[in-house]
Amino acid sequence: MGIYLDNASSTPIHPDVFSAMAPYLTEHFGNASANHSYGRKAKEAIENSRDTIAALLKVPADTVVFTSNGTEANNMALTTAIAWQGIDHIITTPFEHAAILQTLGVLQKKHNARISFLKTDRIGRPDLNHLEYLLRTNTRNLISVRHANNITGLVTPIADIAELGHKYSATVHSDTVQTIGSYALYPERLKLDFASASANKFHGPLGAGFLVNRSGKRINKLIYGNSPEQQAGTENVPAIVGLAKALEIAYWDIENTHRYINSLKITLIAKLHELVPGVRINGGKPEESLPGILSVSFPHWGGRPLSDYLDDLDITVSGGSDYTAQSIPVFKALGIPTGMETIRFSFSYKNTVTEIDEMVAGIATVLKQAAA
Repeated sequence: MGIYLDNASSTPIHPDVFSAMAPYLTEHFGNASANHSYGRKAKEAIENSRDTIAALLKVPADTVVFTSNGTEANNMALTTAIAWQGIDHIITTPFEHAAILQTLGVLQKKHNARISFLKTDRIGRPDLNHLEYLLRTNTRNLISVRHANNITGLVTPIADIAELGHKYSATVHSDTVQTIGSYALYPERLKLDFASASANKFHGPLGAGFLVNRSGKRINKLIYGNSPEQQAGTENVPAIVGLAKALEIAYWDIENTHRYINSLKITLIAKLHELVPGVRINGGKPEESLPGILSVSFPHWGGRPLSDYLDDLDITVSGGSDYTAQSIPVFKALGIPTGMETIRFSFSYKNTVTEIDEMVAGIATVLKQAAA
């Protein structure tokens, strides 16, 4: 089996999560809207899952809204804030995920809302003085800033951003897809009105996510249909059960898992500096970014992309032309020279130091062969 280091995209499902889901695929397969024993069993599973997530995040159960992924949760939060709360000014950053920036672009036109982009420093940290200026000089504000960048892993001071936002009566949303399950995150403590998550980032199933809606506003549906949940259609009961179980497992020993994954990151940084001259680490100091994400720019050396050679060695990372095309705005903002190839390595509890050693040795060999 190869080395998988693209966990920021999607993680392997935890065996206990699969076991928790299995009965709802084979035995308890009813439609949660149906008024019979199979339907009631499915409905009970959904509500138990909601209660589990709410208890872990320390929020009321009725604030947890199930979605099919993080993108849907982000869309739901933004459309709710702008459609139902009369928002006419949006504050965000150029470092947001496409699920945010593209949605805001559509809503800007539809609702005649203005968008202001926060100034940032050279690694992407938002300027809080500029944020206060924007809040002070505008009314009916929505702040949408993600908790951690999915490319560099840089963690933003979201609690400070939210506190400042509420000082000026702003609504605060954060895309927490990369951080829920990585940190013991509590939306109320962070003063977030909306926070979004996706199960496949913390060893849950694909196709399941949720939105925490602490705003007190009725959720704006994206699709209409027959469903008691705020999304339309029949609920994906197995995925919802798996989502709750995965979050429960993640929170069970989250501090030790955090430290272990961070140790892999520190090891990789040290070995890259030792064996690969000219590498650039993006996203600030290790302690300023997620333990599970490391963005590295490699000097131009000619030939095929390094990510292709790694793929040949059965080492999976985020890189190549598609990744570069999606990440160009972030690379430009960070001042990464166009001649460098940037790769994102992202880790999970399943990775080992031995895998890190093997991968770095493979990189060093490829670069030596290319230079010969």
